[in-house]
Amino acid sequence: MLAWYSCICSYSMENYILTMNSKSERELSLPDIELIKLNQSTDRFGFSYFLRDNLNIKLPYHSFCGWDQGWYYGNSDVWIEEDFISGDVNKNFTYLTGDKDCKILLNNLGYRNVVMAGLPFCYIDFPKVDRIKNSAIFMLPKQMTQCAHIGKIYQDKDKDRFFENCRIKFIEYINGVKNDFDKVVVCIFPGNSDSEELISVCKKNKLEVVLGANPYDKNALTRMAILFSKFEYSIANGMGSHIIYANIMGAKCCIVDPVVDWHNAARSNIWNDGFSNKYCRKAYPWLYVEHYRSAKNQKKWALRMAGCEFKLDKNNLVKVLGWSILGQIKGFYSVILRRLVRGYNYFSNFFSH
Repeated sequence: MLAWYSCICSYSMENYILTMNSKSERELSLPDIELIKLNQSTDRFGFSYFLRDNLNIKLPYHSFCGWDQGWYYGNSDVWIEEDFISGDVNKNFTYLTGDKDCKILLNNLGYRNVVMAGLPFCYIDFPKVDRIKNSAIFMLPKQMTQCAHIGKIYQDKDKDRFFENCRIKFIEYINGVKNDFDKVVVCIFPGNSDSEELISVCKKNKLEVVLGANPYDKNALTRMAILFSKFEYSIANGMGSHIIYANIMGAKCCIVDPVVDWHNAARSNIWNDGFSNKYCRKAYPWLYVEHYRSAKNQKKWALRMAGCEFKLDKNNLVKVLGWSILGQIKGFYSVILRRLVRGYNYFSNFFSH
């Protein structure tokens, strides 16, 4: 019987992050979680910190650009501007991506400085670690708490029951196959509202737990690179960027039942259909397997999905990020100028009425 209902979560988010530097994480040689403040989009998952170290840049330069952080696996025909850029952004804003369809969309919307640069994960070094034979990492994706069609198929009163059912089924699956492996860990996305509860459930069922990529963790990308380089299999029950990251690092990846469908109640049915399991099964049939032993590594495909062929060299990175004295002067001048123009237009419109 799955130990679920008896778990009690009595520790805070800060405490469980601190306690996750555990024996399991030390055995896997994972760097500690170092929480940071996000001052710009490139800070997410510690990417700007990694780049500064890699480029040997000592000054905390500001980045005058946006950078695509994850893999958009859905049908590009239904993508919209807000999927990539939010807020009132100047059309001269520099945006870096690894997806050609994203570049085409933003160019068509009038954005003039869309640069093909690959996803941040393309820049992470391949860890020099030994892969554990007959091992598996089970990914509980962040969509886990956004199960299919909430508010459409299920009434509000049934949400908690449905969330619980999704979690129980996948953890029951893990319990059913864990003895097939010599080493098993469950990776939990720390941004889930119920991450603490999931950790407790796994511990009650004697499943080792590691935390996945936290946007506020300086070492997040390095941690994931090491994890996916350590395990032979990466098994999930839902789509996400972890699929291409694990493939890039050499793991055999698959999606198994019960599959969690993703749904955004604020978007149209057309948009949701473009990210549905029905679409994904057709677009990526090799990922969906009846048995995890059928999983294969698709590194070449994953490198292409991440846009790693467009990876920028040091000089071009410094240029697009504005990480030089001249780049900072130009960047802040442009920001101040845009704000002055915006303020002038606002007051002109206000007084004209």
